[in-house]
Amino acid sequence: MRDLNFFKDYKGGKQEKIKQSKFLYIVIGIWVAIIVITLGYNSFNILRYKSKYKHYNEQLNSESVTKKLKKVEEVENKISVLKVYDTNLSEVTMAVDRRDDVSKDIIEKIRKCGTENMECSKISIQEGVVTVEVTGSSRNDIATLQYNLKKLGIFNDVHVNEVKEDSGKFTSSVKAVIKVVDDNENK
Repeated sequence: MRDLNFFKDYKGGKQEKIKQSKFLYIVIGIWVAIIVITLGYNSFNILRYKSKYKHYNEQLNSESVTKKLKKVEEVENKISVLKVYDTNLSEVTMAVDRRDDVSKDIIEKIRKCGTENMECSKISIQEGVVTVEVTGSSRNDIATLQYNLKKLGIFNDVHVNEVKEDSGKFTSSVKAVIKVVDDNENK
């Protein structure tokens, strides 16, 4: 005959609770182990990085590095001064480029101011003064050149130097001072 065990259900429940408790303790133990390992690893890295930090600070504060830093600062100061000079020089260069005292058109206008009986042997331009050396068949040719140059409106003063006569030809040099035009007058 077989025995009937009425407490069997109660006995199995205790073992189930014991299994659950063991599982819970194992999981908690694993978590605690992970936390302790992570804490140890991080603490070790913090100490290692502190020693590296100290080492690098010592290297940065050494005399050779401070000398190099002073040299770098001097070079940076020189570069900043050169940049200022460069910008100022660029402005001057652009202003000179914009200043167009004499162009090809003006030279052509000067050539056309003479008469048919006149030859321009030389046109020179220096510091805003145009000098035209001409040879004409009469004094009227030279006077016409002077009058026409004044009429152009690009010269402040037009002036004829002495007129020389040589075997029926009249030679002279005519000087004309170019007007200086401000930016405001250009508009």
